[in-house]
Amino acid sequence: MKLHSSDDGFKKISLDSNDKRNILVESEHNIVANKNTIISIVVIFATIIVGVYFVITKKDSLFSPKEDEITPVSSVQLKFGGKNYKLNHSAYTKDTVINIASFEKNENWQGQHDFDTDIVNEGESSLLLESRDNEKAETYIENKLNLSKYEIFKFAVYLKTDPSDVESVRLYFGNKNKSSYYVYPITNLAKGWNFLKIPKIKFSSVNASKESLVQPTLSEDETASNANPLEVSSLNWDKVERVGLEVTSRANATATLNFDDLRGLTSEDYLDEWLTANPLFLDLLKSSPDNITLQAKNVGAATALLKKIGGVSNFTFKAKLVPMVVNARSGFFIRGDYKTNYGYYFMIDGVGGNRWQILKYGLVDDKGTQTILKNGVINNFAVEESQPLWLKVEARGDNMKFYISTDGKSYTKLGEINDSEFKQGGVGIAVYDSGVTLFDDFEFQQ
Repeated sequence: MKLHSSDDGFKKISLDSNDKRNILVESEHNIVANKNTIISIVVIFATIIVGVYFVITKKDSLFSPKEDEITPVSSVQLKFGGKNYKLNHSAYTKDTVINIASFEKNENWQGQHDFDTDIVNEGESSLLLESRDNEKAETYIENKLNLSKYEIFKFAVYLKTDPSDVESVRLYFGNKNKSSYYVYPITNLAKGWNFLKIPKIKFSSVNASKESLVQPTLSEDETASNANPLEVSSLNWDKVERVGLEVTSRANATATLNFDDLRGLTSEDYLDEWLTANPLFLDLLKSSPDNITLQAKNVGAATALLKKIGGVSNFTFKAKLVPMVVNARSGFFIRGDYKTNYGYYFMIDGVGGNRWQILKYGLVDDKGTQTILKNGVINNFAVEESQPLWLKVEARGDNMKFYISTDGKSYTKLGEINDSEFKQGGVGIAVYDSGVTLFDDFEFQQ
């Protein structure tokens, strides 16, 4: 670079080739730097805009597939391939179930108890036991029982008072003077009815044959009993002579409980025939000394489907039922899905009633909704206590016909519908309104 004087008095600068090249390089660097700055600013603004978009739309990605690009989930049912299916409980021997105690007034219960005819699960009464201020209330019945083959005990317990007021509740099977017994502590009771399933293996033994049972933590009285083994007799499950209950409240509190329907089952194999959301919905009951039948109660679930019969459309289905509760509907579940309860229902009134209904439960505006398709009354009929009746459904395409019989032979048509929402599904039973109903003699044909 050179400095010159000009005629007009101004100084001039002349650049040689190297200077020109250096200036050009420096200009290029400045331009590149400016471009990088602009790009950085654009990236920052774009990131902010995308972040705000995610917050506003709550979407996981801008690159979600379009609606028509999402692969739909295919839902199918395995179809029943046979022409006929029958299920009745005559195959069960009479000793499959044992009724241990019904807690009725004609049973010879001893001790601190009362009978309650208002809060009842089965029969006419339940047994009421109350403890106050940490004092143990006990009641028992003397009954010679062979329980060696029964692996599960079912029991209904109603808690009237606050659960926090209960110190302990115990069920025991013992010898006549209770020097030896098997005991089960009943815990985690909720207010209201509790339907218990107690495996025999969960009982603890006190001076009794353990049979793989766990030795409990003993009370002072039980420890004293153990200190004199020669004064006590051994006990096995085949020689039970006494069934008892103990209730103890906490200090400065009252615990009041009702007990009903204690029975033993050899197994729960009968559940293998059914699909239901809760196994408490189904039970086996000895309805007479020689008769075992299926009992369904509206506890934990409202429906059950026959496991082998699925994906059916055109069929005839019938069964015998005995409603046992006043104003409690029960009947059939048709073309149903037990997980969602979607399907058709054919319901008859409880004891003393004469109403019938054909219902549908499905989606309406994306909400599960029950719709009454048909209903009516039978003028010259009322459901009688302990008296069976028979229901029948004939389904062909969109058309379904519904019948009732009092003898299982001569059927009267109650209603008919044409509806196309549920074209196939399973068949089974339903119980509403805290009801209890006996079912048997299922027949299916397609």
